[in-house]
Amino acid sequence: MTRTMTSAANGRAPRRVGSYQAAIEWIAQNDDTAWLDDEEAGSPSVTLVLVADVFGRTDEEATADLRRAVARINKGK
Repeated sequence: MTRTMTSAANGRAPRRVGSYQAAIEWIAQNDDTAWLDDEEAGSPSVTLVLVADVFGRTDEEATADLRRAVARINKGK
């Protein structure tokens, strides 16, 4: 699913926003995910919270999806 976002404030043309799964994969490959293993961390990363918000998911759903993506990456190593 691709959504279009516009910005009335800057008058620019709409830009495309990629898929939720692509965003999760990007976080898994590029962001610091050490907090996933730290039970005392308390809350997910700001990046993950923003992705969850943009794509209408809960923080818990996004965290579970990120855990699966990180596990797939680690399994391939």
